[in-house]
Amino acid sequence: MSSPSLIQTALALVPLLYFSPWSGMFVSLAVAGFTVITTAEAKRRRPFRKTRHDDYARDFGMFSECVEYVHPVVQFGQTERILGQYGQLQKQIASRGIEDVKLASRFAWWRSTLLSAAKRGCQAIWLWQFRKGALDGAMVMYLNTLIEDLFNSFAGYAGLLKRLHDGIEPTRTLITLLDEKPAFSLSDSERPVAVAEAVDIQMRNVGFSAHRGRTARICAHEQRSA
Repeated sequence: MSSPSLIQTALALVPLLYFSPWSGMFVSLAVAGFTVITTAEAKRRRPFRKTRHDDYARDFGMFSECVEYVHPVVQFGQTERILGQYGQLQKQIASRGIEDVKLASRFAWWRSTLLSAAKRGCQAIWLWQFRKGALDGAMVMYLNTLIEDLFNSFAGYAGLLKRLHDGIEPTRTLITLLDEKPAFSLSDSERPVAVAEAVDIQMRNVGFSAHRGRTARICAHEQRSA
């Protein structure tokens, strides 16, 4: 995924440093500042990535459960309550998403400002070389095109790092599930208990109640099933 960006960087950086070695100072500052800003952004946005994947999991679970049991939900008058809970979850997802976008916009502005300042510094050096006779007008325009291509390739690196960090959370969740230990396990001293082919199940005074509703009795006598 990063090969086009690497090729673009090499094709722009090599002739740029060859014709204007002084530009390397501003390019180095731009690379260092870009790395610091991007690393800080990944650290600040990490809580949003984690909660976003958790919220998406809750959203999928609630939506799937409601669709699967839509008839009982409607029959027992729970539609309004379920829709309210789902609406609150969507508001929470939207609120966190907006905060994440605002944070990303601030870091994007800092990166853009840094690269713009570095480009202006390089242009000042080229004008100085032009006045000294080391560069002509065509070369200045060529170097300006190279610096544009070089800094545009940085956007590819930022996008690659964002995709890598976005993939960390689901990977971490998968690893956690794979490493999950059973809630109970048989020790060496315990042996499985033989179970009969037919097992009786007794139910007495079984009932249920809807949310904040009256309790309804299912059965008032003992039932036996084999």
